[in-house]
Amino acid sequence: RKDRGIVIKQLKLIFPELSDAKREQWTRECFRHFGQMLFEFLCLPQIINDQENMIRVENEAALTNAVNAGKGVILLGMHMGNWELITAYAKRTGLFMTAATANFPDQRINQLMISQRKLENMEIMPRGTGMSSRKLFRCLKNKNILILIIDQDTNVPSTWVPFFGIPSKTPVGASVFALKTGASVVSYNVIRENDGTFRLKFETLGIFARSHPAMEQDVYSVTRKINQHLEQ
Repeated sequence: RKDRGIVIKQLKLIFPELSDAKREQWTRECFRHFGQMLFEFLCLPQIINDQENMIRVENEAALTNAVNAGKGVILLGMHMGNWELITAYAKRTGLFMTAATANFPDQRINQLMISQRKLENMEIMPRGTGMSSRKLFRCLKNKNILILIIDQDTNVPSTWVPFFGIPSKTPVGASVFALKTGASVVSYNVIRENDGTFRLKFETLGIFARSHPAMEQDVYSVTRKINQHLEQ
C-alpha cells in the first residue's frame, strides 16, 4: 500500500492533468508490469535459448556504429523492462559486455541475480568500490561495452537534475565515464509486446566532449540530456 501511494503521488506531480481514475489504472498496470518482469527474469535462460522467436532487435545499427567507432561504448539500460535480456544479444553476436550492478543485502538473492545475469559474454561487476570503478574505466579504455542501468535516487554519486520537470537525484556515473573516456553512448530498452515477445531497441545519444570551464557543469549538462532522453 505504501509503494502504491508513492506511485500515485509521483503521477500527480508529473501528470497533474490526469484524472484520478487514470492514475489508478496506470498504478495497477505498473505493479502488473513488475510482476511480469519477475517471472520473465526467472525464465531468462529459456528466453535466451529461444531468442530467435522471443526477441526482435530494432535499430541495431546504433550499437554497431558505436562499436565500430573504436572508443568503447557506454550502453545505457533504460530501467523500464528486463534489462538483463541484453545478455541474449551478447550471446548471439559474440560481443563482450560488462554490466555494473547493485548488490542485494541478502546474499542468497544476490547470488541468484548474478547467476541469472552472467553468461560467457557477460561480466557482472558489482559497483560501489574503488576497485570496481577502476575496472569499469578499464573496460572502456579497452574499447569494450559497459552497461549502466539508469535510475533515480540510488546510493551512488549523483546530482540533482530535472526529470519530468521535477529535480531528481540522478546518478552521474554514465556522464563522468562518457566525458573522461570519449566513449560512444547508446541506450537500449526492452519492450514487452502484446504477444509476450520482446523488442530490444537501440538509440544513439552520441559522444560527449567537455564544453564548460568546470567538470561539474559538463556532468550536469550530460546528465540532463540523458534524463531528457529517458523521458521520451
